Amino acid sequence: MKRLLLATDLSSRAERALGRAVRLARQHQAELRVLNVVEGDRPASLVDAQRAEAERVVAGRLQSSVGDAEPLSSISVALGKPFVEILREAASWPADLIVIGMHQADVLQDMFRGTTAERIIRQGHVPTLVVRKDAEEDYRRVVAGIDFSLHALRAAQCAFRLAPKAEFHLVHSFLSPFPHFIYGNVRAEAREVHTQAMDRAVNEELTAFLTRFGDQVPPVNRLVVSGMAQEVLLATASQLNADLLVAGTHGRAGIAHAALGSVAEDLLLQAPCDVLVAKAW
Repeated sequence: MKRLLLATDLSSRAERALGRAVRLARQHQAELRVLNVVEGDRPASLVDAQRAEAERVVAGRLQSSVGDAEPLSSISVALGKPFVEILREAASWPADLIVIGMHQADVLQDMFRGTTAERIIRQGHVPTLVVRKDAEEDYRRVVAGIDFSLHALRAAQCAFRLAPKAEFHLVHSFLSPFPHFIYGNVRAEAREVHTQAMDRAVNEELTAFLTRFGDQVPPVNRLVVSGMAQEVLLATASQLNADLLVAGTHGRAGIAHAALGSVAEDLLLQAPCDVLVAKAW
């Protein structure tokens, strides 16, 4: 993680994202670029004034957070639609990670167009960290959803790099098909045998999954839980008091996205901690 792009709208909730971005930049000795996007569909004089004010405010906040110490930082102000300019900046720089504060969703509006964070994740390819909590310390406890896909692989890779000293909990959730037919008249002993067999099979897959990282895998805890992915991950993050929740996403758009939904987007709305989302190229 050597190039971090912080996208900020200068709101009070964005202060948390700034704090986390500065902490990460120091931890990784990375370059930090702060981007503010000014909507360009207004009179030129007003746009120029807003741009100048944005540069002044960003510079002041960055100086108060960073002081005279590293990390190396810079400020960029762009004109246009926020998610478009953020993705453009992330691709052209290029950034290793986008850091953004959680948007306060307007239910009716976001039903049709999605939040800035969701659009960045859905349409971009740069791992994105959505900050929900104050950055009081480095990430200590990480919960990562694992479904053995390439998206989960990239998300885990990014998480290992982002929080190399954290305690990792890799969680795989599964749904038993037709549970009433399977367990309806089966004794408890048989149910236990089935559960143990499932645990062994999934742990074998997890072992094979982790070998793909070579020697870059930190110590991990494994959890195999029956249930919906969103519910399992949210419950596990709460129970373990995690400060980072990690998920891969397919990034589908249009009808496919509407039909299948998105675990990542549900996590963004409900997670009790920061959320890191990544997908395979």
